[in-house]
Amino acid sequence: MAYRLKFSTRALRETGEAQEWYELQSPGLGEEFIAAMELQLKRLE
Repeated sequence: MAYRLKFSTRALRETGEAQEWYELQSPGLGEEFIAAMELQLKRLE
């Protein structure tokens, strides 16, 4: 059985801010962060 996850506006904003911060630390790291999050979210579904 698959579930659908919902996120608050605040959670989405903070995720974007985290991506930007990681990207500033090292180019490409922000994309890796998002990819890792997406993998974990698929596991939760």
